Amino acid sequence: MADFVPVRLDPFQRIGNVGWRRGELWAWGGNAYGQLGLGTTADKYSPVHVDGLSWRSVAAGKWHSIGIASDGSLYGWGYVRPSLPTIIGSKKWSMIAAGGEQSAGISKDGGLYWWTGGVTNTSPAPYNPTLAAAGAWKFVAAGGFSTYTGPGRDHGWHYLAINDAGQVYVWGDNTFGKLGTGEHGPLTGFSLPPRLISTPPMAHVAAGGDHSLGITMDGELYAWGANHQGQLGLGDDVLRNTPTPVPGLLWSNVSAANCGSFALLGGVVGSRAHSLGVTTDGDLYAWGHNNVGQLGTGDTIDRNTPTLIGSGWMRASAGDRYSVALREDGRLYTWGLNAYGALGYGGTDSSSTPILVGAGFSGMAAGDTHVLALKRRTPAP
Repeated sequence: MADFVPVRLDPFQRIGNVGWRRGELWAWGGNAYGQLGLGTTADKYSPVHVDGLSWRSVAAGKWHSIGIASDGSLYGWGYVRPSLPTIIGSKKWSMIAAGGEQSAGISKDGGLYWWTGGVTNTSPAPYNPTLAAAGAWKFVAAGGFSTYTGPGRDHGWHYLAINDAGQVYVWGDNTFGKLGTGEHGPLTGFSLPPRLISTPPMAHVAAGGDHSLGITMDGELYAWGANHQGQLGLGDDVLRNTPTPVPGLLWSNVSAANCGSFALLGGVVGSRAHSLGVTTDGDLYAWGHNNVGQLGTGDTIDRNTPTLIGSGWMRASAGDRYSVALREDGRLYTWGLNAYGALGYGGTDSSSTPILVGAGFSGMAAGDTHVLALKRRTPAP
């Protein structure tokens, strides 16, 4: 048996569509709903500074953004809140997650919350944070739109949450088995309260549009849900409705593309069907759908097992057919589809290999077509 290598995560290293480390906020890409936080709706093709606050973490959804300021306060902007960061309530927060049109978070007192939409839209209530479950929670992930649009869909959203004991609880859509309950189908999902699923003790989870990923306390990767483009990394295209181990490597963070275009299977299939992961050694891997180069392999061939992209990486985030990743030295790279300037390098072409956006970054979050990124604050002279 190989020697056990423990996972050593710094306290800011997270997964999915959440960017961490306190600092200045920069944004680029699609901005039709004001999700960049600039007070306008003009798309931006290179990073633009979002004036005002110092941020502890940010999260990017399909058309909206949320963030925790340095004092622990929660802010939201974009669909359909104001296009400038606007405070939400008075509660203090320790973690947030953004999905399709919905969000989730964990308060400082350990409560698990969820909400959707804004203050005047027609999305299902609640529009502001509402308690999903009391207790001691440590991690939450919010999935995006499902590709399924038939009876029982209910937007296709799903949620994954981890308590202090490492147990995983779930609720929401389960069309492709992404809740991991052992069932799948449009009528097998459920609403609150969250239900416990069977997994080893987990440290992290990531919620895609139709699939889910989790990292155990020992650094092992598990995957479940849709697999039509190999996004589970198991070497085939067979759906899994229970958490299934992905053998071979130890992981520090993973991301499941969760904010892609709303589409029928057979239409824009797999727009949320790729996954990214960084191992404990800093190696970046990608797998799943690759029709526009979102895996960063230099081609457009799908991969159904984790494929090495390079070494020296810290974390990665998957958007709608594009990817964002941060190197250990603070340089930020993007690749894949460049819709509305999501790649952030100033041009309009897409790319199947990583393109440098800039340096000095400490965290990032990929939404549908927009990116939020944090830079360490420069001390005043």
